[in-house]
Amino acid sequence: MPNRPTYLDHSAKSFFRFPDNNWLPIALLIIITFIALFPCLGLGFVWWDDQWYLLNNKALDAFAHTWSWGAVHRFFVTSGYGNYIPLTMCTYAIEKYFFAPDPYLNPFLFHLDNVLLHIGCTLCVFFLFLQFNIKKWSSFMGALIFGIHPMRVESVAWVTERKDVLYALFFLLALIAYVHSLKGKREVLWYFLAILCSLLACFAKVQAVSLPLCLVAIDFYLKRKWYSPQILLYEKLPWWIFSLGFGLVNVNILKTQKILGSAGMRMHYSLIDKLATGAWSYVVYIAKFIYPWQMQPYYPYPLHPPLIAYIFLVALPLSIVALLWWQRRNRSLIFGIIFFTCNIVFVLQILSASDVFMVDRFTYVAYIGLCFLAAIAVNKAAESLPNTRLFLFSAIAIYITFLCFLNGRQVQVWQNTPSLWAHYNAANPTSYYGYGQLGGYYRSRALHKFWESFQPANDAYLVKLSVYNYSMALAKDSINGCPIPQVTARLYNERASMYILSGLTEPAHNDSLKARHIMQQPSH
Repeated sequence: MPNRPTYLDHSAKSFFRFPDNNWLPIALLIIITFIALFPCLGLGFVWWDDQWYLLNNKALDAFAHTWSWGAVHRFFVTSGYGNYIPLTMCTYAIEKYFFAPDPYLNPFLFHLDNVLLHIGCTLCVFFLFLQFNIKKWSSFMGALIFGIHPMRVESVAWVTERKDVLYALFFLLALIAYVHSLKGKREVLWYFLAILCSLLACFAKVQAVSLPLCLVAIDFYLKRKWYSPQILLYEKLPWWIFSLGFGLVNVNILKTQKILGSAGMRMHYSLIDKLATGAWSYVVYIAKFIYPWQMQPYYPYPLHPPLIAYIFLVALPLSIVALLWWQRRNRSLIFGIIFFTCNIVFVLQILSASDVFMVDRFTYVAYIGLCFLAAIAVNKAAESLPNTRLFLFSAIAIYITFLCFLNGRQVQVWQNTPSLWAHYNAANPTSYYGYGQLGGYYRSRALHKFWESFQPANDAYLVKLSVYNYSMALAKDSINGCPIPQVTARLYNERASMYILSGLTEPAHNDSLKARHIMQQPSH
């Protein structure tokens, strides 16, 4: 391959062999990250996609009894609930076939695998930073911040987000293999290994389409002629093909399921509104890396973007351009910013592919760019201020302890469905969404018990909880005062089913009439 950087550490070992003096930070990363996320092993499932992706997924039923290659094939030729994630579905199938025929009885296994995959990602971050010639303990600090950061909890504690930790693992392995391919030793082997890992990352989650941009950023950081056609186009051709192909597949799925652009239309956002909201989200994501406050599973669109969003729309690009010009010789800073931006720009919801304008889990890979900057900062501080190392590492230890504390508190939010949505409702007292989710959760439990016993009286408490939460959701109604007819009608219909289960036919009839009337109204 052309223009290989000559300063790379050629003594670095391959994926499976490490210098002896690296085993201590490796061991500490494994132990600390595992301890920080150990409470995840005691979590249950949550009524927020876990039921669709795993628990009640008919596509996985066959694996409770036998291995089905036909079902595996269907994972690769169909979409699942707005996502093309065949490799992720395969991991569920393997777990179900070998260890958990009834996932309801064994949430521990699925949480354990998420934790182990996350630890693998954390180690890969450490190895990647070493490949960039960042010193061992500075690389350790950067990787540790990634491993225990509270914004990682959603991807690890939520079984549905297996796709995050799985795609990130192959994404990082692809980056490491790519850097190895630049060393001039078995370069072809490493190059094709990078392509394979990239393909697996795309099969795990479409967010991996940012890979070629990250590779170009690495070329820039390693002082290659990244802009030359031979490197930018010819060498990167497989990755451009992957990104285009998987991107088009996902856009088609979103259009087919009428998801793309839906939230923006509901909130009547103009293009300027969407761009301003994207700029606002970008800045908030960076702020939450430093101080992760008010983490939520769901950030509903405001009825109108706040004034500060429009300020960021102007100030953010100007600030980035000014910073990059001022620090144009600082490749580390530019690389960190580019890496973060490349992995967050596609999920800023400018196209409004969901009902939320910001999502904690979308930062899973993007934060690696900010962790890289943290590692570089520690590296430079330790070298330029040798007399203050004790103070520096004491401050880092305090910050790490603070992140661990927030991490533990955030894990408890994901304990079960009621704890998750109680947390959301407390933070969003005007939103319908959490109450609607709780209504659906208790409704599902009540119906399950009813079909087991055919005795509605046994389910009275669950029915009351369901009716209460549906009533609260209807009182708040849709997204911040902007009703969505389909949502309102669904809430009425589902509450009606609970009235029927209680033998209250008149309220059930009234709810059904209201739902029918809403759906018959002309759409605006």
